[in-house]
Amino acid sequence: MQWLKNNTPPASLWGFGVFFVAAGVFGETWPLSRLPMYSSSGLRTEGAMPAFEVDGKPAEVRDFEAFQGAPLEDLLPDRRCRECPQITGERCRNFASSFGFVTQADLEWMRGHEAVEPDAAARTAIYGYRLIRVEGGEVLIGDLVPAWCGTARPR
Repeated sequence: MQWLKNNTPPASLWGFGVFFVAAGVFGETWPLSRLPMYSSSGLRTEGAMPAFEVDGKPAEVRDFEAFQGAPLEDLLPDRRCRECPQITGERCRNFASSFGFVTQADLEWMRGHEAVEPDAAARTAIYGYRLIRVEGGEVLIGDLVPAWCGTARPR
């Protein structure tokens, strides 16, 4: 407590004071948020998660190969924003943004395992986004919005 005798607070106390005032002025935004991973998305009530279904049942992309159908680039969120009437405005801009790395990894897998020719063992496959909404503290999971439709063969 030597600083009390000198009337000179330590730098950490000055830093806390600046942070405290800035947090009061700017509110719950990064880097002032208590939860930085939620600071920009904490107010969202809608989102989307990538989903893959084969014959109408959830599946893992990496359990399949010989992908054939619509252009694979169709599954990218920015493309869906232009073509999907259910996704507009703010929803479009944030569409699946938190899971873009998953979609990109799935796209790379599918590109690396495209069908060379039609496959009799291929099954109906859909890659899309499940719209999710938070309403009154309850999570509502919507239907699958298709982004890519085609066929895939189990590995």
